Amino acid sequence: MSSVENEPKETQEDQKGTTRREFLKGAAVGAAAAATGALAGCAPTPTPQVITEVVEVVKEVPVEVIKEVPVEVTKIVEKEVPVEVIKEVPVEVTKIVEKEVPVEVVKEVSVELQQAIGHIERNVEACSGCRTCEAVCTLSHDGVVSPALARTWIVYYIMESRIEGYTCKQCEGPECLYACPVEGALYIDEATGARVIDPEKCIGCELCLEACPQYPNSPIRYDAQREICVKCDLCDGDPLCVKFCPESALSLKKEV
Repeated sequence: MSSVENEPKETQEDQKGTTRREFLKGAAVGAAAAATGALAGCAPTPTPQVITEVVEVVKEVPVEVIKEVPVEVTKIVEKEVPVEVIKEVPVEVTKIVEKEVPVEVVKEVSVELQQAIGHIERNVEACSGCRTCEAVCTLSHDGVVSPALARTWIVYYIMESRIEGYTCKQCEGPECLYACPVEGALYIDEATGARVIDPEKCIGCELCLEACPQYPNSPIRYDAQREICVKCDLCDGDPLCVKFCPESALSLKKEV
């Protein structure tokens, strides 16, 4: 009997003990949660204002353009930008692009270049194929007689009994100048407007030679010994090939 009567008392005491432990545990959890909440309240929370400001900066640029431009370019837009992107970016943005721009873009920019006073023209009907022009050209520029270096040269087709001559046209839109990767290596002479190669700056890459509209019969020649390219400079406005041609087959055609 005594053992049976004591049993409920032990159970009640156990229940009271359990309730007390649960209370203390709950209080501890609540305190921890309160402390975490307080710390979280001190940390800065991201606001939508930051995102809004970024969107406002780029909102004038089409979405498809933003997707194509590299991340580093979209930040300041001061590096090289693809041609197709340059065409689509608004004028206000392109003004920020102050560094290197691809050749294709430069060619499309409406910059009026100084025109040459003229260019050498050959009358193939009058030309005898004597090659005096090649000799005087290389003697005056290179100190040797070398048809391979002549800025004006001919091809004599014996079987067809005809002559073809090639001279620099001093193009209005000089592809050779646009193709040159070295600043100042191919420039426009202020006195004559001739498109001239600076032998001190030329690296012999031959890009100007290949860009010439007359290529592969380009009047721009490659000097293998000096590893540079050479071309007609109009002899400071008084071309010797014209002066010494025995048949008067060459002339300086003035630009109008």
